[in-house]
Amino acid sequence: FAGVFLVVKPGFGMSTGLAFGVLAGIFYGCFLASTRWLAGSGPAFLLLVVQLGVSAVLLFPLALLRWPAPESWPVGLLLLSGLASVSANLLLIFAYRMMAGAVLAPLVYFQLIAAAAYGYVVWDSVPDLVSIAGLALLLVSGFGSLALRRPA
Repeated sequence: FAGVFLVVKPGFGMSTGLAFGVLAGIFYGCFLASTRWLAGSGPAFLLLVVQLGVSAVLLFPLALLRWPAPESWPVGLLLLSGLASVSANLLLIFAYRMMAGAVLAPLVYFQLIAAAAYGYVVWDSVPDLVSIAGLALLLVSGFGSLALRRPA
């Protein structure tokens, strides 16, 4: 948790973007918990279709409000994002069927590491030393948590 704060560096100035980020984190936590609860209740592909179908139906009207002109679409990035999202959600369902949520929970923080790497590769944005320290703390705590949960 401390590692996340080192990476994100939240401040006291609440902005619309920060509020959306907080809401995204809350909803993502709800998504992870509900995925864990439902992981064994049906075929993985059916759960994936329901998750993505409900979100598509709920969010499509909002997308129409800000629909970009076709020539400005970053089609490759949109396809990559969609493929990564579908793959991640499906793998998460499979993982929750095989392991306890407490074991998998620390691994969710690897998305911050992936985002930092992606930011470097795509935008040539290098994290500052505090963010790098936070990422290192996340790695150590994640692997440490896994090591403590393994049976002897």
